[in-house]
Amino acid sequence: MATLAEMFHLYLVDLFPSNAEFVDDDNHRLRIIYPIPETTPEQRCSRPIVLRFEPYVIAEFQAAIDSNNVPRQDRIGDRLCEIVRVALDHYDVHGGRDAAFQIHVDSYATDL
Repeated sequence: MATLAEMFHLYLVDLFPSNAEFVDDDNHRLRIIYPIPETTPEQRCSRPIVLRFEPYVIAEFQAAIDSNNVPRQDRIGDRLCEIVRVALDHYDVHGGRDAAFQIHVDSYATDL
């Protein structure tokens, strides 16, 4: 099975700066962070963003990969982008770095 970063990078890349890092925290979480122009010496990177995937979202996307169902992958990827885009309206890049901005990826991504 591919990592979350490998599975969803293509769909999420346009929502973040080109130098954003996509790193799997564990089986169900994808952490995104990127450098920002320094406003203070102690804040060189954005507030972390963590996408928390429900296991069935990952399973459905993996099933679409396994069956080579690209249209299904794209529909799930498009819904994922919509979830993230809406959530990012409430994101402060300069917010506290000690608490990640959480985005929950639930059945909305797979109910098509």
